[in-house]
Formats: sequence, structure tokens, C-alpha cells
Amino acid sequence: MRKEEIKSLSKGILVLVLYFLYYTCSSYLLNLIGYSNFNLTGKVICNISIEVILIAIVLIIYKNQIINNFKDYKNNFKPYIKKYTEYWAFAVALMIIANIIIINIYPNSQATNQQAINELFKVAPIYIIISSVVLAPIIEELVFRLSFRCIFKNDIIFIILSGITFGAMHIIGSYTCLADWLYIIPYSIPGLVFAYTLKKSNNIFVPMSLHFMHNGLMMAVQVILLFLR
Repeated sequence: MRKEEIKSLSKGILVLVLYFLYYTCSSYLLNLIGYSNFNLTGKVICNISIEVILIAIVLIIYKNQIINNFKDYKNNFKPYIKKYTEYWAFAVALMIIANIIIINIYPNSQATNQQAINELFKVAPIYIIISSVVLAPIIEELVFRLSFRCIFKNDIIFIILSGITFGAMHIIGSYTCLADWLYIIPYSIPGLVFAYTLKKSNNIFVPMSLHFMHNGLMMAVQVILLFLR
């Protein structure tokens, strides 16, 4: 294995470890600083700060690659958007079909993760918009796409593991029944497509842009539905 490959692999593993430590240990750290006693504003500031710090650390780890990818993305913005938006639209169509099938199998079901987001939106809409539409696409693409790509060089293995892990992370920790596990399918679909676009473009800003669009659209639909109820 060449020096550059070892360096890339090491970065990918490091970022995955950091992310999963954040995912599993953040609640314990928050308890240590008396998070439960904070008012809503304090909790929002604390959550956003932790997410921003995590993003900053990962960006530093991938600094050179991020800079080079951004230059390429800026120079090829229109071709990238024109070409890869079609892939995203395909993913949305597949998600809708998968959700319809699951609802027909389990009427009135909804992913527990989505229920939690809906409830949090009612209490802290600004936070959930910032977190879901801005911060989540950045960290999730850096972790589930860029880091997985650094570790898995085989295209098929990378795409499958990146997509399914991405889908599973939206379910693990919040599932309550079999229907929740079925929702791994619609959650994994955009992950698979985002991974494919990274493989095709070799630029992390392509799937990240699609992820921004995807979460922005989902949030807009959610806001509309909440106001219509």
C-alpha cells in the first residue's frame, strides 16, 4: 500500500471514529455540563456549537482535499448541478415509492426518527432548520461519503456500505418496531445515490450540494404539512 493510500485510509478511519464517538458519547458529555438545566436557547446554542466544532475538526483533517474540491466545484458548478440533479430527482422518486410501499404494509406508520424531528420542529424550528438543512449535509457527507471513500476503494463496496450505513444511522437508536427498520430502505436510497455521485465526480461538494437540496426540500414539505394541519 502506497504512502498516500495509507494516509487516506488513516484519515477516513479517524473521522469515522470521531463521528461515532460524537454519536454515542455526546449525551454523556452534555449531562456533565448540566445540559438538562439549560433553557431552550441554551440547549440550541450548545447543540449547534458541538455540531460546528465537529465539522471544523473534520474540515481540518481533510483541509487540502476540501480546498481542491471547492476550486473544482466552483469552476464546474453549472455542469455539476445540471448533470447530477437528475440523480437526486431519481432518488426522491425511489424514496416516495419505497415510503408508499411501507405505508401500505404498515398503515399509519412513520419512521420514529421523522416523528422526533417533527416534534422538535414544533419546539425549536430555527434549530432544526439549521441542523437539518445546513449542518447535517456537511457532516454526513464528510463522514458517510468522503471518509467511506477514503477507506473503501472498490466502487461497489463503497456505494453499498456508504448508503446502507447512512440509512441505518437514521434508524438506530430510535426504532420501536419492525416498520422502523423498513424505513432504512428510503433513508438509504439518497445515501446510495450521493455515494454514486461522489464516485462519478470525485468531488465531495457534488453530493453535499444534492444533500442540501434534499434536506431543504424535505424541510419545506414538512413546514407546509405542519401548517396545513
